[in-house]
Amino acid sequence: MSTSNFNDSIMLMLDKIIKIFQNEKFILRLYFILPVFITVRAIIFSANSNESIGNNFLIFKYSFLRLIENNSMYIFFTNLDLFKYSPTFAVWMAPFYFMNDKIGYFIFIAIHTFVLLYAVYKLPKLEKKYVILFLWFILNELVTSLMNCQTNSLIVGLIILAIITIEEKKIAISTLFIIIAFFIKPYALAGCIMYIFYDNKIKIVMYSILWFVIFAAFPFMFVSLDSYIFQLNEWKIMLQNDHSASFGMSVMGLFKNNLMIEAKNQIILLGTIILFIPLINLKSYSNFEFRMKFLASILIWMVIFNHKAESPTFIIAVCGVAIWYYYCEKSMINLVLLLFVLILTQLGTTDICPSFIRNEFIRPRDLKALPCLIVWIKVNYELLRFKSIKNLEY
Repeated sequence: MSTSNFNDSIMLMLDKIIKIFQNEKFILRLYFILPVFITVRAIIFSANSNESIGNNFLIFKYSFLRLIENNSMYIFFTNLDLFKYSPTFAVWMAPFYFMNDKIGYFIFIAIHTFVLLYAVYKLPKLEKKYVILFLWFILNELVTSLMNCQTNSLIVGLIILAIITIEEKKIAISTLFIIIAFFIKPYALAGCIMYIFYDNKIKIVMYSILWFVIFAAFPFMFVSLDSYIFQLNEWKIMLQNDHSASFGMSVMGLFKNNLMIEAKNQIILLGTIILFIPLINLKSYSNFEFRMKFLASILIWMVIFNHKAESPTFIIAVCGVAIWYYYCEKSMINLVLLLFVLILTQLGTTDICPSFIRNEFIRPRDLKALPCLIVWIKVNYELLRFKSIKNLEY
């Protein structure tokens, strides 16, 4: 084959690959197949290891049983991990308790996949080509979260939907999404910071209280007040012990494992202060791009300053990075940062990365958080220097 024909073949192959990544139907099929793939994989793995399907799923499923039997939900369940969610979440798992494990697992994974998919498709003022690229960019972290049967993709999907609906002035629906996310993981309440940009704050507060009271009362359908208080106290104790014992794949972990600095609380405080500093830019509140960048900052901050951040948690931060990039001005430095997140944060802890680099360098040093930290600093720099050149009211 001549050099010319070889080059033509390479260009033709690259063109086909590019068209695949631009094909909306292809990525949608991939997302619809994903719950089936994750479920089949879990079934095969459990059969080969003679274990039940999905440790985390079983923790969630049997939390309902422990709730109604007045046993602490916040101690180890056989050899599995701890349940770290609210009593209300345990009630929401009641339907799964009565399902076959395999069917329940599939439905659980499907809900988490499709809520996030729907949220990305609902993002306003985002060209279709960027929606497709967004879905490709977050795919690896979504798979990681789903394979570990974690709730992170649902949480980030609900937060994004909450902001989309408040942009549409649908206050009741927006606060509903946020409070649901809160009762899954309390740190999701960080999404409420976004409400500072919107009118009708009294109505926002009232609806939030209404949804909170309704969902907080769910366990009373099955347990007494004394039993409910018992579970809340157990939850509090578990969270307190949990916080003191871990640094996670976070900025705190980066400082501890690379600079030998164990100032966890001080670093979290500093990160929180930096998160709020751009809010002094009052004139930009009405600008849609500013609001989306601040949402990106919140989503990244929720992970990189989380003492329990682990690999499956990073779907939240990666969604934040994607929102920042696809709404911001495109530049070479921003593209480099996006690729840095893709290569180190997403692929650095997978089998694509050589095992000696992954196990001896990236994981022990918690470098998964580093690209997200750099992007987060860049986002906050952009927010501070933001000038509302054009009116992007939604």
